[in-house]
Amino acid sequence: MANRHKKIRIGYDYIHTAIDDHTRMAYSEVLPDEKDLTCAGFLHRALAWFATHGVRVRRPLTDNALVYRRGSNWGWVCSAWQLKRRFIRPGCPWTNGKAERFNRTLLTEWA
Repeated sequence: MANRHKKIRIGYDYIHTAIDDHTRMAYSEVLPDEKDLTCAGFLHRALAWFATHGVRVRRPLTDNALVYRRGSNWGWVCSAWQLKRRFIRPGCPWTNGKAERFNRTLLTEWA
């Protein structure tokens, strides 16, 4: 039972958000999990959406979750779009403050 401590979160949804640092344009989706394939699909759709609005993403900044560090699907999307991955400093969530604040606003307005 290697995964005995892994929590299964039934009834939860997850907000995935991408914000362009220059234009402050935001793209969000509410998705059922934070798995590699889900996150990679979100990234692909977000990149396509930004491209239709004339925004070229070069360096996505993410937290240090394993899906972003070692996710094979996430890495494939980054390679396909020729992105240079960047990560926030461990223990410094304020580095990702724009997305955190945006998500908080979404929760306040929706919940």
